[in-house]
Amino acid sequence: KAGQSLLLTDTDNVFSKYESLDQFYNSDYDAIFALEMKFPTYIFDKQEFVLCGGMTFLKSTNATIQMWERLLEVCDGGTKRCDDQVELNKLLADDMIWDSQAALLNKTKDGLVQNGFVGKSKTVQDFSAKVWDRDFAWRGPLDTDICPSNSNWVSMPMPPPQYAVRMLEKGNLGEQKLARVSVWENFCGKNGINRNIKMGNSTEDRLVKAVKKYLEKE
Repeated sequence: KAGQSLLLTDTDNVFSKYESLDQFYNSDYDAIFALEMKFPTYIFDKQEFVLCGGMTFLKSTNATIQMWERLLEVCDGGTKRCDDQVELNKLLADDMIWDSQAALLNKTKDGLVQNGFVGKSKTVQDFSAKVWDRDFAWRGPLDTDICPSNSNWVSMPMPPPQYAVRMLEKGNLGEQKLARVSVWENFCGKNGINRNIKMGNSTEDRLVKAVKKYLEKE
């Protein structure tokens, strides 16, 4: 409402390179979203994809304001706790007409859509949205078989598997999240290093090596 567009990002998202936000602001879309894994699962089962509440660009338009005021209404105007991941996906699943047919043809073996797509609101006039390609705004397991490519802008790795958690159990939650960022950079590299290359060792061996490299610096 103040006329300022927003990039909403979780604090532990890992940005791998600079991208000008002008390209999003000057696009034809009021909002741009990243793909999530499969939560909430009942919406994933219904439409075969869900969106990530922790990585979104919101352009300051009347259409965006109308849509987000609907989201706030679910949380009593922001006065009560609610799960933004669930409520955002419920709202958009009910209201959006997504042009996702082509994207649904390109999935990984675990059923995750890889390509982005666009859509329009059924009820909010002129509200249009885009979904980034998963490789550009990557969301997946920290111990992924194949890292994002050089085209990647931001990564949102899931919490580490238990064998890595036990190695990183020192510190508070904030310190553990910072550790996860360093481990991800060790695992998939910076500035294109090790990206999109399937290594010879198992993912567990590679992740253990990445964790040890982080711990050696502490």
